[in-house]
Amino acid sequence: MNWAYARAENSTSETDGFYLSRQPIVTGERRLIAWELLFGTSAGQPLKPIEGQSEAYLANVLEFASSANWDSLLGDGRALLQVDRRLIFSEAIEHMPRNRMLLGLPKAETVDASLSNRFYDLHSRRGSRLLFVDYCRRDPREQLLELADAVQIDAFNLDEEARGLLIRRAQRRKLQILANSVQRDSDFIRIRDSGFDLLQGDSYSEASDNKETQANPEGKLLLQLMVDARGGFEIDQVTQQVEANPTSADGLLKLVNSLELARAQKIESVGQALILIGAKGLSRWLNLLLF
Repeated sequence: MNWAYARAENSTSETDGFYLSRQPIVTGERRLIAWELLFGTSAGQPLKPIEGQSEAYLANVLEFASSANWDSLLGDGRALLQVDRRLIFSEAIEHMPRNRMLLGLPKAETVDASLSNRFYDLHSRRGSRLLFVDYCRRDPREQLLELADAVQIDAFNLDEEARGLLIRRAQRRKLQILANSVQRDSDFIRIRDSGFDLLQGDSYSEASDNKETQANPEGKLLLQLMVDARGGFEIDQVTQQVEANPTSADGLLKLVNSLELARAQKIESVGQALILIGAKGLSRWLNLLLF
């Protein structure tokens, strides 16, 4: 997992810093639609909203949410964030973007009137939606079904019959089905074809012999540029990477010169183009090309 370290600028912060990982969630057609946000301690240890870690997890989420550039982070996608009761009733939710949050509700969380009312309130005010983590038969979270868009089902450790029953159950309820930790290209294809709609993991980075998913040199360059564009980038480094691929360089210049910002003068260098559009514009362009 690739972690990005973030240190708080505010000296009154309750945390000294934290790690953040942004994992892509794609459709079966490899179209990027969301990012799962994962947090870790300043020592690099993963954090989850579970007993013994909940307080530290909340502190890091609040630290990040209150200062994040959400448009730059998410592009045109949504954010999936694992939550617990402590986080749901915290002010952290109020700092998150409207209509773009998919809240991962764990199976262990008891759905009572208080929690249910809170989710309905967040949906009405902020457009928050739910994903049921570790979906199961007779799932008590289904009382919140009208607030849910998706479920997460174990794609690796359940036997085929049990997994198939859960997939069909979710499909009858018009819920999208997410598989986590899909690391290999062969697993991506197998899991997608078994009924999963959404896949999260690093399968996009594996060398593939499959013509459907094999990355060409230009695709590999675009993936690297997407990593470099996360929140900011070094102009000289990215300029060299783009200029090394004439097709990408030509496409970027055509895009920038079609913008209203560039009408006063023609942009002829990749460096000028990158300065004009910035990290946010570069990220959006890459998303269009890749997905």
